Amino acid sequence: MRAFSLLTWLLLGLSAAAQPAAWYRAVASVHQAPASSGSGTSIAYVQNAYTNNGSTSRATAVCKFTNSVTSGDALVVFAYYNTASIGGVSISSSPANTWVTNITVTNTSPGGILSSYYCLSANSGTTTITLTFPVSESYNGAIAVEYSGVASFDASARGAGTGGAAPATLSTASATTTANGDILCCSGVPENGTLSVGSGYAARAGNTTIQYYEDQTQTTSSSSTVGTMSDNYSSDTYWLLMLVFKHK
Repeated sequence: MRAFSLLTWLLLGLSAAAQPAAWYRAVASVHQAPASSGSGTSIAYVQNAYTNNGSTSRATAVCKFTNSVTSGDALVVFAYYNTASIGGVSISSSPANTWVTNITVTNTSPGGILSSYYCLSANSGTTTITLTFPVSESYNGAIAVEYSGVASFDASARGAGTGGAAPATLSTASATTTANGDILCCSGVPENGTLSVGSGYAARAGNTTIQYYEDQTQTTSSSSTVGTMSDNYSSDTYWLLMLVFKHK
């Protein structure tokens, strides 16, 4: 029986030797693990919470999500403070989360500060986010957005000044993104005009005449990534920020 088995294997070996190279590749492929796509998990918009105090002066702006935040999701927040003379906006949340304060942009005439914050891995639960301002002002406000699939922060850029003739394209400075599939998160504030989304962006939250929010999934990383919005008011004063995040 053993002799027959050895003979059988010898014959099989001779048969294999006579096969073309494609035969070996086909057999080898059966034993190889499937190749990874390398694309990872796409970032997905989940929900938003927006608040603005309007003409009522308040020292806080409170964003409360309608649905429970999923554990491990990212939270992105942009807050507008209607004066540039006093700084120092603080952020807190319930449930408590670890917040990173990112860039701000200031326009001293007529005055105002747009600031940005994020939490990469939120605790689960019905989440309320509170922005506390140094003094009470009218039109203080904030936008908070939840995303799934975020791994890390990538880049940021700011823009402020006076737009051109209507419809004016408002832009941040350029940022260099380092990964394909990044999410570009952009918020803008106009002084007099009405904002609309920039090219390739999707509207997500806010009020087009007070504070607006948009995002875009960037297919390919770029050294000239900008946040853009359109303003229907000529020579309008504006504030604009963009934060960029990598996917898992």
